[in-house]
Amino acid sequence: MPRGSDNPPSKRFAWPGRCLFQRHPAPIAQTGEVPRRASKQVWFAGALVLLVLAASYVSVQQPQEIAGSDRPANPTRSATLLDPFPQAVNQAMNAAERTQLARSKDDWQVVARQWHAALALIKAVPASSPHHATAQKKIGEYQRNLAYAERLSRDWRKLVTYAGDGRSPGWAEYLDLASLKRFSNETYELQLLNVYGDGLKGYQQVRINCRNGSIQYLSLIQERPNGAKSDLSRSAPALSGVLPTVSQKYCQLFTNQRLQNLPAATPKLF
Repeated sequence: MPRGSDNPPSKRFAWPGRCLFQRHPAPIAQTGEVPRRASKQVWFAGALVLLVLAASYVSVQQPQEIAGSDRPANPTRSATLLDPFPQAVNQAMNAAERTQLARSKDDWQVVARQWHAALALIKAVPASSPHHATAQKKIGEYQRNLAYAERLSRDWRKLVTYAGDGRSPGWAEYLDLASLKRFSNETYELQLLNVYGDGLKGYQQVRINCRNGSIQYLSLIQERPNGAKSDLSRSAPALSGVLPTVSQKYCQLFTNQRLQNLPAATPKLF
């Protein structure tokens, strides 16, 4: 016992964690039985040890049971990831609901994005799916709905109409006013659509320099009446060049600020 301590040995305790009981308890031989306080402490210590052992067992066994389980956590979600048909149908239903509420071009742009997402999902339905045959029939339906929404989401203005003759069908040319970009006082970029009498359509992304009359075709997409599309952009450089006669009709619209006066139009045969 340290010097100066007034506590008798029977009342001093060891450092925390070393011992739960008094250092010098009363001898059992003198009392004839275990003191009540010591008995409670022994019972409490035993219960605490059992709780610690039980908690350790559960913490060790639980990860093993989870790791060894072969059942998926969410069978419905796993099936949806393997077969996107339910998600595609749900996306199409949302697009159809938005179609009924669409009023502005911004609304139709949202609808077009939803139909585009539904189309991508329905095309991804695997051949092993029981819904594969139905999905194949839905592809054409979703494509038509997408084309309809895209048509209404653009600000088409008719530029010119050409009459057909015995050798070729007539066609009309449209400008998507929303696509027009101005890079300088002389250079513009725009998207054109040519719709032919036989149902063929051609999309052109064009850059025009009004100073030298040059036209650069950035992309060319051809769409057949059945909806099939072909990317002909590789042939664009062969069509580009200085074309004063072609560029002049566009540049006159830009320089004279007559674009806003072009009447809104709905391209036919869409």
